[in-house]
Amino acid sequence: DDYIKFLGINLARTTHQMYKYNYEKLSHEISQTLEKWHNDFHSWHGRIAAFKMSLLPKLQYLFRSLQIPIPRHYMTKLQKTITRFTWANKTPRVALSTIKKPIEKGGMGFPDIRLYYKAALLSTVTVAHRADNPPQWVAIETHESCRAGMHHLFWVPKHLRPAPPQMLETTKLLLHTWDKSRAHLSETGDLSLASTMYSIYLRNPTFDFRAWTKAGCTHIHDLYTGSSLKQFPDIQAQYKIPNRAIFSYLQIKSMLQHHTPPPGTSAMSDYEACCLKGTPHK
Repeated sequence: DDYIKFLGINLARTTHQMYKYNYEKLSHEISQTLEKWHNDFHSWHGRIAAFKMSLLPKLQYLFRSLQIPIPRHYMTKLQKTITRFTWANKTPRVALSTIKKPIEKGGMGFPDIRLYYKAALLSTVTVAHRADNPPQWVAIETHESCRAGMHHLFWVPKHLRPAPPQMLETTKLLLHTWDKSRAHLSETGDLSLASTMYSIYLRNPTFDFRAWTKAGCTHIHDLYTGSSLKQFPDIQAQYKIPNRAIFSYLQIKSMLQHHTPPPGTSAMSDYEACCLKGTPHK
């Protein structure tokens, strides 16, 4: 065989082989199963429920366990297969965009495969921020991307982000997904309050991040009370920051002037808060 099986995942030598022996294989199995079920369900509600209870968990497991780039046509084909099954190969009665909406918004919660895939990747991004007992894969990817910690890279704009030639494909995939989704997940644009002090240094090499991190002030969020930036004397009293850090404080303050959250909004989104905690976002 060209692969070995471990915890339900077929491990092969190349990304292409992993895609073939896992994603293509599961897509074929789903198509066969839906074909067998063709005459077993008479309502489209029942067909959607059957897929979500029996087959969607298999896809979710694969999305979380084997995070590799998936061709767009794969998602399109799989989504069409599920849609045809739902409508029993007949003309759809309701637009797909409508039934994909949550039930509370007038839809039916019809599974959007692309969103499930993206959600799995973004959940992994939060795990990459885990400071206490991080998974082994985080250490491996950190070694090949950013020795200070791969989680710093997510808070640096793409055009300023260092890109080591040895960066792993999985790291590139997570960063690409985050870049595409960031505008919907951050309250303050490309300078989040969840940004690490080291990520500020990656943006601006003149920034003295060590003066802050050594004192235990590791994120921009630590400089805030609610949605208000603390004054430097207050930060000094709390973290014992040296006087020389006043210049780096003014650097951050200047950067933040263009990224203040609108009045009445939270300083951080729920997703950004989950990244700070290093736990999966649900």
